[in-house]
Amino acid sequence: MTAGEFCLAIVGGGPRSTYALERLSATVDRLGGRKLAVHVYDDGGDFGAGQVHSADQPFTSYLNRAAHQVGFAADPSVTDAEPIRDLDDRPTLYEWCRERFAITGDETFDLEPADAPKRYQHGQALREMFDAYADELRRKGVSVTLHAEQVIDLVPADGRWEVVSADATHCVADQVLLITGHSSNDYSDEIGPGEYLAFAERTGAVYVPSAYPLQEALSVEDPRPGTTVGCAGLGLTAIDQILYLTEGRGGRFIPDGDRLRYQAGGAEPAMILAFSPSGVFPYTRPINRKDRPNQGRFLTKVAIDRIRKSSGTDVGDDRPRLDFDAHVMPLILLEMAYVHYRTLYGPVAGDMIVESVHEDYERFLTLPLEPGGIERLLPGVDAVVKALPKQLVPEPMLKRFDWGRILSPIDTSGGMNRSEFRSSYSDFLRRDLDWAAQGNVDNAFKASVDGVWRDLRGVLGYAVDGGGLTADSHRQFLEYHRRCQNKLSGGAAPEVMAKILALAEHGVLDMSAGPGAKILLSDRKFVLHGPVTGLSAELDVLLDARVHAFDPARDIRPLYRNLLGRDVVSLWRNTTPGQADFVPGFLDLDERSRLVGHDSITVLGPAAAARGTYQFSALRPNNNDVVMREIVAWLDGFWAALDNRRLP
Repeated sequence: MTAGEFCLAIVGGGPRSTYALERLSATVDRLGGRKLAVHVYDDGGDFGAGQVHSADQPFTSYLNRAAHQVGFAADPSVTDAEPIRDLDDRPTLYEWCRERFAITGDETFDLEPADAPKRYQHGQALREMFDAYADELRRKGVSVTLHAEQVIDLVPADGRWEVVSADATHCVADQVLLITGHSSNDYSDEIGPGEYLAFAERTGAVYVPSAYPLQEALSVEDPRPGTTVGCAGLGLTAIDQILYLTEGRGGRFIPDGDRLRYQAGGAEPAMILAFSPSGVFPYTRPINRKDRPNQGRFLTKVAIDRIRKSSGTDVGDDRPRLDFDAHVMPLILLEMAYVHYRTLYGPVAGDMIVESVHEDYERFLTLPLEPGGIERLLPGVDAVVKALPKQLVPEPMLKRFDWGRILSPIDTSGGMNRSEFRSSYSDFLRRDLDWAAQGNVDNAFKASVDGVWRDLRGVLGYAVDGGGLTADSHRQFLEYHRRCQNKLSGGAAPEVMAKILALAEHGVLDMSAGPGAKILLSDRKFVLHGPVTGLSAELDVLLDARVHAFDPARDIRPLYRNLLGRDVVSLWRNTTPGQADFVPGFLDLDERSRLVGHDSITVLGPAAAARGTYQFSALRPNNNDVVMREIVAWLDGFWAALDNRRLP
């Protein structure tokens, strides 16, 4: 390190490192002749992308975002982000892919704005933009050093931080930005995964506890061609695994009318039995046809403040705690029903609903809450709908808002065998794909889900973040409501779910375990049991298809365990009188996302979820995106620290 340099260590080379270098290079004139050294650390050397977004991942994995909805630099919509690069210097991923297509002629980059890009394409773009920003910094006199090493500790050193890597490479940093992203945890002592690991070690059964990187977790040998594979989970990770084991092994999807037909390659498993507690994949993400997101008519920050004041639990500060089920869910369902029927019947019906529910809505927000269910605000909506002339609505779109059916789209209450569930689920997938093609403006169901659970995430975060819920409710929110939200609005693009449908119709993908499926242990194999459909199937391989939540005490990487052991970091606690404390595993941070007691270390991403429930890694352009707002806030603190630092 050169004498007199101010040193910044960025620990984590994923997308946030690209955004950090973009803002740093855009504002580097603030150095004013002072010396700055930047050291970036990434375990695998995937600088700019990180492992999750690596350019080396399989072609079968898709980014869960339309190409035009991904950016790499701050834009004029981002609060306090100045200066802003010229439009040509801040392309979206769609524009980057079009330029790559023009240069190479590679048709995989021939995308339309609403297409779902491959994840490796995002990784390639991130690395290219990262390199460009790093080079820009170097041209302006900043030393930028990249370390393809794992950081294992941060040790105090006379008011600074010694950054210790697994390779014993050290630098001493004045400021540290921890953006380590997703990792995996050691769950060897947890009910479920711990039992599966022990059973596999004892019997030789094959259990794959972590999905990524796919190429390492799923080799050609395991699962072997022709075997029966169980996939524990039905989220985006499961979709990655399923496509990698089929299309990634030589299978092909052939256009067949308006659908796809799967042609086996011969190297895939004989059957992939995919299952989860719900028994269904997330809903297909609709085509976005909105000019602007839903602003919220009933579910607003003002409404959250009002009900917090009238009915929240007093914890001794100026922010009473909410119960998500009692206080927020009724507003969510009212907003969904309003959007649903306004989409079906038009704005006049929307105005009638507003008038009909006004008294109940005001009473709900203003008076201490009386007992009632989550649908307590819907009677006024139902009264309006019953009075509307049904002939005004095209029959295919004549669908009643039904929260119970939304949560459980396959009705198994009357009993259902495997064949019946398989048939019903294929019908559901086809219908859901048709609805997704109608888009989030014309289809009432897609409009209501997209307009609330996606567009109003800022309001939901406002209710939840920073201890906005009671301890019991926060626990329930993370264990149930976040999963519910992922099922409703966190699904894959239509082109991806069309492949899932083709695999189900071919038979290589089998969903017939139904809801409530669980793993049993036989003498030597895992057995999948479906209590609703009667399925009982021995598995040659069991895949865990979940992304592990951040847990510093169990992280397989030693950094957070070391920091936790020396009290450099502490865990955030939700404390509510009369309830057990809830400690979800997030780090305790101040209002600027700095470690409590150590304001020279800023933490962003999954570890900072106590301050921000919705942690994203891909930057959304022209949206005043929270990811970039956090980078801007960090940068303000960084420059302030540099200005106040007395260098030798």
